[in-house]
Amino acid sequence: MQKKHRFRLLISYNGFKYYGWQKQKQLPTIQSQIEESIKQVLQEKVRVVGSGRTDTGTHALGQNAHFDTSKPLPSGLHLQKALNAFLIPKDICIRQAWKAPSDFHALHSAITKQYTYFILNRPWSCVFRKNLIYWYPYLMKLDLLQSLSQKIIGRHDFKSFQSSGSPVKSTNRTIISASWKKVKQHTFVFHIQGEGFLKQMVRNLVGTQLALLKKDKAIEKMDEIFSAKDRKAAYATAPASGLYLYKVSYPSELDRKCQKI
Repeated sequence: MQKKHRFRLLISYNGFKYYGWQKQKQLPTIQSQIEESIKQVLQEKVRVVGSGRTDTGTHALGQNAHFDTSKPLPSGLHLQKALNAFLIPKDICIRQAWKAPSDFHALHSAITKQYTYFILNRPWSCVFRKNLIYWYPYLMKLDLLQSLSQKIIGRHDFKSFQSSGSPVKSTNRTIISASWKKVKQHTFVFHIQGEGFLKQMVRNLVGTQLALLKKDKAIEKMDEIFSAKDRKAAYATAPASGLYLYKVSYPSELDRKCQKI
């Protein structure tokens, strides 16, 4: 049996022009663009496996992926630079490349994922960042948002925050941290870290928290939404433009086995 050579990639992308991560027929996706660049560089057709699927229009600062080849890299080839040269238009960037061990798997080896959601909070929008941030012109109450985010932390059934389309065995998930922060005069960020997420779960959590800002007894309503275990009990999904896959973490022993190239 021919030996396989596994490589790991760290990827950033502006997802506005793409129909999500996963490859689709006749539609531009992040996965298809990266696979095509690898084909051009290595003259070999490969399948790229991501740490998770991102939705249409969402972005990534720290997506991880891996792929296998049937032969080692050509001598002198700088994989990161070579792949970036073929990623046109420049919406996708390979930030780092490693030679990975055979037991590294971008999806199954991941132990936590972190997402950030950016909100522009002022009466007027920004034409230069309209696809990179969510413009929300209404009152932001940071203390209330922080209280709502604390309800998210821990092991819960997030069925009320799961969009349809991706069946799973369980809707229980563990969230390690969740918080809101005002980072600039008009910019707020929601940061969340967990062991795993349901389809559009982060955007549904953001949309619900923002909707509850306008409600009386918002904390009690958040409890009711969790208890309902029904997507209809929560509120509208926040737009894709503000969401970024920030970081994917792996066991330290696997990280150490990955050799930068």
